[in-house]
Amino acid sequence: MVPCGCSIARHESDFGSRTQETGQAHWMSDLAIIVPVYNRVEYTNIFIECLKKNTYKAWTLFIVDDGSTDGTGKMLADISTGIDPDAQVPMKDGAIYHINGDGNWWWTKSVNKAVEVALRSGAELILTQNNDVEFPSNYLERMVEAHRIKPNAIVTAPIFDLNTGLCLPDGGGVRRNWITAKDIKLPIVDSRLKDDSSANNCGEVWRELTHCSGRGCLIPEAVFKKTGLYDEKRLPQYAADDDFTYRAAGAGFPVFIYLKTYCLTPAEETGITEFVSRRSWRTFIGYLTNQKSPANIKRRFWITV
Repeated sequence: MVPCGCSIARHESDFGSRTQETGQAHWMSDLAIIVPVYNRVEYTNIFIECLKKNTYKAWTLFIVDDGSTDGTGKMLADISTGIDPDAQVPMKDGAIYHINGDGNWWWTKSVNKAVEVALRSGAELILTQNNDVEFPSNYLERMVEAHRIKPNAIVTAPIFDLNTGLCLPDGGGVRRNWITAKDIKLPIVDSRLKDDSSANNCGEVWRELTHCSGRGCLIPEAVFKKTGLYDEKRLPQYAADDDFTYRAAGAGFPVFIYLKTYCLTPAEETGITEFVSRRSWRTFIGYLTNQKSPANIKRRFWITV
């Protein structure tokens, strides 16, 4: 992978030219960015570099390391401040904090622990992200802009393949029929990323969704105050984000995808790839039962009942 700034430069040319038009100083918010990690230290480094190059500076980063064994802990100790899960910390522009899990927190508990610290510390907005995501230099600015337009909404952005520039199968957003458990994946008209995002390809800016993933999900603090946290008991690794955003929509916080910005991720790093890339009975059983699989029957059954 090419370091951030190089790999997305070919996608970003028109985004960066309009930074000054948004009047950023008039709508700065205390934004907490939450990234749960387990190994893949190289992705975490690239993510942090992307973040530092963003034009929007009023962010505080909380990284939760749940037992990494590849040097992630040492890297975080060198560049960030370690805090306890019950801490309250200053929300300072560009501050980076890390919380250490015990290796059994998985995605959901890791996010919950960081959300609790962020809210206790005065965060107005929570952005959950994956460490394998890259984005243009005004990504945060556009996401906070979206919040200003729809202050009671949960907002996400289109996801494109970092290597090909193609929209991921669910990258344009999803609407789910919760009775039949069928997803309708909303296509991007021209699925290849252009210089100025998918919005100009199809004439849309907003799409309302039934739910969204935790990969680039912007959530107002009011959502947590009304609906609580992610369900770490029933959904420790996958589907907690779907469940949370669906519950939030039912509580009066609609979910939208904002097509004036985007994220990039290597498609081979998505959760399902580990299982579908190797075809065998053992892999098939693991696909349906493994805690790391997005198709885990036990978890998927819960989210559909």
